[in-house]
Parts: sequence; structure tokens; C-alpha cells
Amino acid sequence: MNTRQIALAGTLLLAAAPALAVQNIDRSQATGPTPVVEVNNVQGKVTVTAWDRNEVRVTGTIENDSHTFEFKGDTGRVEMAVRPPESKRYSYGRDDDAFLEVRVPAGAVLRVQTVSADIIATGVRGEQRLEAVSGDVTTELFDQPLDVRSISGDVDIRGNGGRGKVIAESTSGNVKARGLGGDLEATSVSGDLDLQMGVTAELRLETVSGDVDAKLTLAEGGRVDAQSVSGDVSLSFGKPVNGEFDIESFSGDIDACFGPKSERKSQYAPGSELRFTQGSGKAR
Repeated sequence: MNTRQIALAGTLLLAAAPALAVQNIDRSQATGPTPVVEVNNVQGKVTVTAWDRNEVRVTGTIENDSHTFEFKGDTGRVEMAVRPPESKRYSYGRDDDAFLEVRVPAGAVLRVQTVSADIIATGVRGEQRLEAVSGDVTTELFDQPLDVRSISGDVDIRGNGGRGKVIAESTSGNVKARGLGGDLEATSVSGDLDLQMGVTAELRLETVSGDVDAKLTLAEGGRVDAQSVSGDVSLSFGKPVNGEFDIESFSGDIDACFGPKSERKSQYAPGSELRFTQGSGKAR
């Protein structure tokens, strides 16, 4: 094969791999003030923002023209999804990103599922359920329930004076919450829990090897349960503190800024315990 033939063969190989076309998305649906909005995306980013219209609108781009964008709905429900082809079901590259910007009525009920796409929700006052596998999830809490879950991504929740019940879970990512009140259940396996709460009625915290750092004011009759296997647990309470305290450690130390000193559970084991009542003792 001479030099001219080699150059021609290289040209043919290059021509056999055409560039992928970008899909531009712009769809909308008139709704009522509290529609159910469902969004599914594999990779990229989903941004949901509340506005003052009774309308759901989605704009954005899909980097791969082999993906399908599905959009359907009526005044009470709107569903949208990015569907990769069968050949891409279990293998994704950088050219598989889809970036969706969704506008919804402020009172919408929001349900978002992604694989490796981040989720950001702003101003949505209806109930929310946000789930990602490896993406980060950021949202705000108002008065409706909030359920946020990620496996390896971080979870970040900001309060706006609302008191909706919150469930936040991450396997290896961190969970952060600011300005929340009411009820919160947060769990992680190896990630840390970093919480700055307001007046809290019920708080359940659980991690295996991550650390727990929670600052809160106990509501009258409130309850706090915090558990960790090998991580540290730090609880800071705003004044006044009125509660019964029941604290145990299998092999770690217990340090308290108020109340009596902790005691060894046994002269033959490293564990310690601390039980006492502070103030009226109405919380636990």
C-alpha cells in the first residue's frame, strides 16, 4: 500500500465516526397550582426552580442525539425523562450528559430520580422526593415533607422557616442541613452528618463510621436519638436545656459540658455511660 492509499484509508476511518448532534429541549404544559412533576435523568444535571405561573416548562440540552426525551402531562401531572438507547443502558460517557432546567409552580409536588446527575431544587414548597445514585442533591425545606436520598453523592438542605418532616440518607456522601426545625431523620454509612437546627421536636441520627455534629434547641417534650458505630457524636444544645440524658459508649469516651461525669460500665470493659436529668427533664 503506497502513501496515498494509507492517507485515503485514514480519511475513510475518520468519516465513519460522525460528530454527535446536541438536542435542544423546550417543552411546556399548562397545569394547576399543585401538579405532580416527575423528572428522570441519567447523567448531567437537573435544576428545578419554582415560579409564579401555573405552568411546567423544561429547557436544556442533551449532548447525545441517540437519547430520547419523553414529555407528557396534563393539568394535574407532568412527566419527563431522558431515555438512553439500549446499548447505553449500563455504560455512559461524557457525551451522554443531559442538562435540564425545569420551572414549576411553587406548590408543585416534586419527584426527581437520577443516576449520576446532580439535583438542585429552589423555592419548591410542595412535597419533595429527590433520589440520586452518585449525584449531589441540594434543596430547600418549607412546610411539606422532604425525602432526599443519594448513595455516593452529598445531600445539602437549607431551611426557610418551614417545619416539614425531613428524611435524608446517603451511603458514602455527607449530609448537611441548615436552619431546619421540626422532625429530621438523617442516616449515613461512611459519610458525616453536619446539622445546624432550630427548635427541634424529633431528631434521629445514625451513621456507621461517619461523624455526627448537630447543633439544636430542644423543643419541650422533644426527643433526640443519635447512634454511631466507630464515628464521633457531638451534640450542642441551645439554652435552656430541659431533658433526660441517657448516653452509652462501647469503647469510646463521653465528655459533657454540663451534668455529672460519665462512669465506667465495668472494670473489665472500656465502655462508659452517663445518665442524668437537666432542668425539668421534659425532653429526652
